[in-house]
Amino acid sequence: MTNSSLFSEFEPIVINNVFSEEEIKEIYDSRSKSENLLVDASCGYITNTKPFSENIRKKIVQIVQDNVPIKVKEWGNHMPRYTLESNSKPRLHPHYDVGLDQASFTLSIQLDHTLPWTVYVGHQGYDIPRNTAVLFSGSHQIHWRPDIEFGPNDYYDIIVAQVVEDTENPLVLDDTHREHMSNQVGSFVAKYFTSQSGN
Repeated sequence: MTNSSLFSEFEPIVINNVFSEEEIKEIYDSRSKSENLLVDASCGYITNTKPFSENIRKKIVQIVQDNVPIKVKEWGNHMPRYTLESNSKPRLHPHYDVGLDQASFTLSIQLDHTLPWTVYVGHQGYDIPRNTAVLFSGSHQIHWRPDIEFGPNDYYDIIVAQVVEDTENPLVLDDTHREHMSNQVGSFVAKYFTSQSGN
C-alpha cells in the first residue's frame, strides 16, 4: 500500500498549456450541445456531467501520470461553471474531496472566465491563467477559494479531474483520516472565513 505521506506532503504543481486551442474548442462545443447539466446550489455552479471525449480524458490522466510517482487511473471529472445563473452565490470554502473511498490526486484546470479567482491548496494561493492547471491531492490537502463578488454576467469555468492509484491495494480513506481532515477544514474556516460567516 502506498504511504499516505505521498499524498499529504505532495507539493502542488502548476502545469501550463494543458490543452491545444482545438481541444478547448472541442470541450466547449461538447458543453454547448449537452443537456447533462446539474446545479450545485451549495457552491453556486452549473456543471456539465457529460463525459469528455476519450482523447481529452486520456490526456488528463497522462498529465497527472507524468507528474506523480505512482501508476494512476481515471476516477472522474466534470466541468463546473461558477455563475449567479445557478441562483446561488459562487463559493468554494475549505474542504477535502469526500466523494471517494481512496486517496486521490486532483487536477484543477482553468478555462474561460471573466474575473480572477485565486485557488488555494493549504495556505498557498495560485493565480493561474486560462489553460493552466494546479495538481494536488484532493483527498489529503485542503483546498478552497476566497469569497468574491460575481456580477450578473460573470462566470468562471474549470475542469476538475480526479485520479486514483491503479492498484488492487489502494490507500483507503478510513475514519481516522476523515476525522483528521475534518479538523483541518474547521481550522481553515476559522482562520479565513469566520469574519465572512454572514455572507
